[in-house]
Amino acid sequence: MRHPSESAVAAALSPFERGAEVIFGVLMAISVTAAAEITLGTEVNVRELMLAALGCNLAWGLIDAVIYLLQLQFERQRVHRMVLELRELASEDAFRARVAAEIPPLVAQAMTAESYGFIRGAVQGYAKSRPAYWSRQEFASAGLICVLVFGSTFPLVVPFLVMDEPWFALRASHAIAVVMLFALGWRLGRWSGAPAFGSGALLATVGVVLAVLCVLLGG
Repeated sequence: MRHPSESAVAAALSPFERGAEVIFGVLMAISVTAAAEITLGTEVNVRELMLAALGCNLAWGLIDAVIYLLQLQFERQRVHRMVLELRELASEDAFRARVAAEIPPLVAQAMTAESYGFIRGAVQGYAKSRPAYWSRQEFASAGLICVLVFGSTFPLVVPFLVMDEPWFALRASHAIAVVMLFALGWRLGRWSGAPAFGSGALLATVGVVLAVLCVLLGG
């Protein structure tokens, strides 16, 4: 029998997870470009600014991807230990309480004796061997995370490539970031069933506030 978490952790990133990675990349890029505002009194080196933004998001994309892989493995180990614990529970009440603790309350309320019996049968057939390590699909998901964080930088550096005046390029870059955040909020709102426009406005507002905090805190 396969480990019960295997199919779940191998699944592609959810729309929210993909959106969250892009949001993270946009905020990181904003914090880098906004920090350049301090130097506008002298001379902004556009090339260095673009490299800093790209380098920052590449580094954080790699970090995020590695953390994602570690999270998968820790979760796999946690589920492995939990199932082994369930195998040893002879008391039906203790078994049901342990299972109920791992599922949403609404689902737990709908569980029947037959449902718990099916789970107990599956647990008894569970392989005792250590869970496997990462699959190719999981590495692909980690790669996608890195691409999303890094790729979100490019729209924000375009103004520095097409505008001669750094001040206007910064304003255009920040405007693009707000539009991107609004669009992401819109899509996430439609995905979740929340009002699309309100979700877009909320995410854009929260994103701007977080970006300002990053700059003020030296991020």
